[in-house]
Amino acid sequence: MLLHPRALLLWCAMAAITLMPACCQPLELFGGYTARNVKLGGSLNQSNVSGWHTAFAGYFTERLGIAVDLAGFDAAAYPAVVAADGSTLSPALLFRNYSLLAGPQVRLFRRGRFETSLRALFGVARARVPSELLTAAPVDLTSPASLLGLNFDVNVSRRVAVRFLPGLYTTHYDGSYQTTYRFSVGPVFRFGGPKDTR
Repeated sequence: MLLHPRALLLWCAMAAITLMPACCQPLELFGGYTARNVKLGGSLNQSNVSGWHTAFAGYFTERLGIAVDLAGFDAAAYPAVVAADGSTLSPALLFRNYSLLAGPQVRLFRRGRFETSLRALFGVARARVPSELLTAAPVDLTSPASLLGLNFDVNVSRRVAVRFLPGLYTTHYDGSYQTTYRFSVGPVFRFGGPKDTR
């Protein structure tokens, strides 16, 4: 019996997180706030949504590593049609969106207090949307997803940094591609590796 693609990716992500301490040095753990631009389509306005973001990364060599990325958004979708007084004709409707991505992370630059790396991640996204928001679409939508982005780290100490993550996030819902920006910020903690790599 074949596993559903979502279940298979989840098992792969869990395996990667479990095996990272044994085969990757150093390790990175990131957690913080994330925001992105979203367009559901139909009669809904494009809007910015925010949520949580966590990521794990382990380096096999000085520059090449693997990252596992999880993010979640809770947001309100507002109808594009408004009344003459500027109010919406119907109340905002809530939706949720989650993503699970994994892929290579390559360190590009490291000097003093600054460090950058490139990430190319692939996986799945799931949107839980009320059926009345999208024409002929189910309540739960699953889509292939990808994220191409950069990590900009400002090192506070040898083990702690503040990370800024701009990137392009792509999904494929309802027969069409959606490419939007995604931006995250938060602390990153490093474990293992040489005592001083700077």
